[in-house]
Amino acid sequence: MRYILICIVLLIKGFYLFSQENSKIIFSSPLGIPLNVTGNFAELRNNHFHAGIDFSTKAQEGYRVYSIADGTITRIKVSPYGYGKAIYIDHPNGYTSVYAHLISFGDSLDRIIKDIQYKNREFSIDSVFSPGFTVKKGQVIGLSGNTGTSYGPHLHFEIRETETEFPVNPQLFEFGIQDTIKPVPHKIFFYPLESNSTVNGKNERISFSLEKKDRKFIIKKDRKNPVDEIIVSGKTGIGITVSDFYTDKSNSSGIYRIRMLLDSVFVYGFTMKQFSFDDTRYLNSHIDYAENVKSGTRIHKLFREPGNRLNIYDNKMTNGVLDFDQAGNHKLDILIEDINGNFSVVNVDLTAKTPVGQIIERSCEKVIPSGSKEIFEKDGIRVVFFPESLYDTLRLEYTLSSGAKFLSPVYKIHNRYTAIHKAIEVSIHLDKKHHDLYDKLVVVRYNNEKSPVSIGGSVKSHTITAKSLNFGYFSVMADTIAPVIKPLNIFEGAKFVKDNKIEIKITDNLSGIRSFTGTIDGKWVLFEYLPAKEKIIYNFDANLLKTGNKHELLLQVFDERLNRAEYKVSFYY
Repeated sequence: MRYILICIVLLIKGFYLFSQENSKIIFSSPLGIPLNVTGNFAELRNNHFHAGIDFSTKAQEGYRVYSIADGTITRIKVSPYGYGKAIYIDHPNGYTSVYAHLISFGDSLDRIIKDIQYKNREFSIDSVFSPGFTVKKGQVIGLSGNTGTSYGPHLHFEIRETETEFPVNPQLFEFGIQDTIKPVPHKIFFYPLESNSTVNGKNERISFSLEKKDRKFIIKKDRKNPVDEIIVSGKTGIGITVSDFYTDKSNSSGIYRIRMLLDSVFVYGFTMKQFSFDDTRYLNSHIDYAENVKSGTRIHKLFREPGNRLNIYDNKMTNGVLDFDQAGNHKLDILIEDINGNFSVVNVDLTAKTPVGQIIERSCEKVIPSGSKEIFEKDGIRVVFFPESLYDTLRLEYTLSSGAKFLSPVYKIHNRYTAIHKAIEVSIHLDKKHHDLYDKLVVVRYNNEKSPVSIGGSVKSHTITAKSLNFGYFSVMADTIAPVIKPLNIFEGAKFVKDNKIEIKITDNLSGIRSFTGTIDGKWVLFEYLPAKEKIIYNFDANLLKTGNKHELLLQVFDERLNRAEYKVSFYY
C-alpha cells in the first residue's frame, strides 16, 4: 500500500512535470553515428556539475560533428584546458549549442583561427564573432577529438539559454536517447547534525546498505548490519548514493531528480534541469565533501547548508534537516528518478527518541561564521574569509610547525576535508633575510601525503599573499630553478617531411609553466600545448615554411617566477 501511495505522488508531482519539461523543440543529432551517452547532464564531477552530455566516438577522433539546427557561429574558443577546441552556435529559438574537445573546425574556420593565433602570437584564443558565420541544420562544423581537459576521444555537447548562458539538460529536448533502466540506490546515510543528535545511540555518521525487495529498496540486514530498527534523535540529515544506467550501457550516469518525504510529507528534493556556471562549485556543498576527498564516493546530501545557493532545489523553504525532538515512529521515503521517467523508491522505518543532554560545541581556534567577512591572524599568518567562502559556520583548526625546506613556519589552516567556495586569502609574513629571493617566492599548500603545490602569490611590505580554494598546510618556498625542456623527436640535423610534427616535453619543478615562445628562422610559430601530457607540438605548415632548406628552432620557456629555459636546434624540412 505504501509503495502504491508513493507511485501516486510520483504520478502527480513527477510525470506531469516531466511531460511539461519536455520541449517541443526537436534538434537533429550532433553526430552521424548512434548516440551513446558516456556522461550525462549534472553528473557529479570534481568541484562542478557536468554541464552537458558526453557522446562516445568509439575511442576514435575525426567523426564529423553537425550543427543541430540552423544558426550562427558566434564564438570559437581554443584552450589547452577545459573544452579544448570548442564552437558555439546561437539558434533563433533562444538556445545556444556547444560542441567541445574538437580536433578541428573545418578548413575555412581552421584558417581563420590560425590567422588569429598568429596575429595574437598565442595558442589560446576566445573569439566572439559579430554578425558571425551562418550554418544550416545538419551542416558539418568540425571533427570530434580529444583536446583540452579530456581523457579520451568523445564529443562534449551542451545546450544553453542564449540570454543567460545557463546550461540546460539536453534530454529535455528530443534526441532519441533510449533508457528503460531504473536508478539503483546503494546506501543510505544518517548524519547527526548536533552534539546531542544520535543514530542508534552514536553521534557519528552511520550508513546502511540497501537491497531491493518486491518493488522497493529497504535496509539490507546481514552480519555487517544486524540492526532490527533505526533509532534517531535530534536534528538529522540524510544522504544517499545512487547509480543509473542507460539501456545497454556499462557506465553509471547522474541522477535527474530525488525527492524525500517524511510521513508522506514532502520535505526535500532537487531536479537537474539547469543551473548557472557561477553556481557549479556549490556541488561541494550538495555532496558529502569529506567523503569525496577520503574515498572518491559522491553522496547526495538531502539537506542543505546555509551557504548553498544552488537553484536546483524544489522547495527552498525547507533545508531538508529532519528534527526528531519527540518520541514516535516515522516513515521515510526517497523517490529517485531519471529523466526518462524510470524511478525507484526507498522505504525506511524510523523510531524517534527525545534528545538527551544539551548541545555542546567542540573546542576550536576560532569560530568563523559563513556569510560575512572574517579575519584570522596569528603567528605571522593572516587568513581572510569572504562572505561566500564557507557553506556553514567553521570551527577553525590551527597548528604551527616548522620544516627545513621552507622559508617560513608551516601553518595548518583547518583540514582538507572541508570545502571552500570562494577562495580565501592567505598572507604570510616574510623574514627580511630572504629579501634577495622575494621575486622567486611562492606560497605552497600541501597535505601530509603530498608534495607542496604552488598557489603563487605576490610580495608587498615583507608579506606574500595568495588565494586558496583548499584548506591544508601553508608555507613559503623559493623557485629558482628553470623549466626543463626535453626534445622528443627533434635533434641537431633532424629531417622532417610535410606531415611530420615537432614534439617537445616541457616541465617545471614548482611554480608551473607560465609561457613559452617558439620561433623558426626568427619568426614566431604556433605550438599547441598539451598540459596533461606536459608536451608542446608544432605541426608543419608548408604555407609558412619553405621546404628543402635548413631551419633553426629557438624555444624559450618561462615559469611563473620568470626562470627561463632555452633550446636551440637546427633541422631540415
